Amino acid sequence: MDMDSNPFHSASMSCPPPRSVRAWTILLALALVATRRSTTPPTIETGEIGGAKFPFARPALWNRNILLLAHGHRAEDRPLVADLFPEQLSRKALLDEGWIIAKTSFRRNGIIIVDAIADLDALRANIAERLGPPNRARRSSPRFCHAPDAST
Repeated sequence: MDMDSNPFHSASMSCPPPRSVRAWTILLALALVATRRSTTPPTIETGEIGGAKFPFARPALWNRNILLLAHGHRAEDRPLVADLFPEQLSRKALLDEGWIIAKTSFRRNGIIIVDAIADLDALRANIAERLGPPNRARRSSPRFCHAPDAST
């Protein structure tokens, strides 16, 4: 039986697609993956929980991960400030990856470790209530994503 008379054989099965077609297919797939990252700036939401002010930056495509930033010690007489700086390179990189970045002023300043942890937990819960539960939530010390702190 020759190839032309075989009903299970077709010309398209006899040879693989040209290299240029395969290359374009791979490039298209890579372009689709690359466009998954949004070029839309993050949405900044603000509020207050129990006297603690907060902002958080939410990317257009949230990957269900949250980074909660904890500022360092601030003297008791300083104002409550929750400065986020989402344009800072390390924070922008995480936002580009789909992370929410959040920060709290804490409800008061001074040596307040127990209150600070409670305020971070309340912020995580607030975000989960607004947007749904995260897959992962991480707390960060002042050494990570450091930015100038105008309030200290």
